[in-house]
Amino acid sequence: MQDQLISQKKSPNDINAVLMAGVSDSLSLDENKNLTDYLERGGNLFLTQNRIKTNLQVQQAFPIESDIFSIIKKYGFSIEENLVKTKYVVA
Repeated sequence: MQDQLISQKKSPNDINAVLMAGVSDSLSLDENKNLTDYLERGGNLFLTQNRIKTNLQVQQAFPIESDIFSIIKKYGFSIEENLVKTKYVVA
């Protein structure tokens, strides 16, 4: 996405799908507009995303604040601020 969609003034028409992983901040105005325009034209988005950022070393978790959540909400998707904890230690 970085090279094809975001860095251009407008989103190109020859992209089959956009893959985004681990968005940790809001998109720039151009990024937001390009992604929104692309999706409104029927573009495909594959998003792997958490809503909580964790630091296991200090046992802390913080919610991720990003406009990506409002973008996907327009299409009926939401990611909750949940964290799953297991009682088993994985080495």
